[in-house]
Amino acid sequence: MNQSLYLELDNKLIGVARNPYERVVALYKHSFYWIGFDKWLLEEKPKTQCSLYEDCDYIVHLENWREELEDLGVPTNNSFLEKVWISTDYKRWYTVKSLTLVSELYKEDIIRFGYSY
Repeated sequence: MNQSLYLELDNKLIGVARNPYERVVALYKHSFYWIGFDKWLLEEKPKTQCSLYEDCDYIVHLENWREELEDLGVPTNNSFLEKVWISTDYKRWYTVKSLTLVSELYKEDIIRFGYSY
């Protein structure tokens, strides 16, 4: 399960953060280990983006990647990020239990990268 997105440019590492609530739904859907979202969260516990990107020089948000990369002076033509799927219906996957669990498991990501449900 690929949990991270990176770009390398001139020996600089750029991490691409995404909404943790959307991210874990996308990881679940692509895992093909469909045992129920709540149970999967407890068994698989995907890594936090804070831990995945701790060695990155820069972080951009997937939802605004083009603008944020341009602000860094990074060319955005032909970027693989154009093909990254973002779930627009991720909220329908949540129960009170899973919302609470994700909020607890990814609290650091939610605060550091400025996301909300």
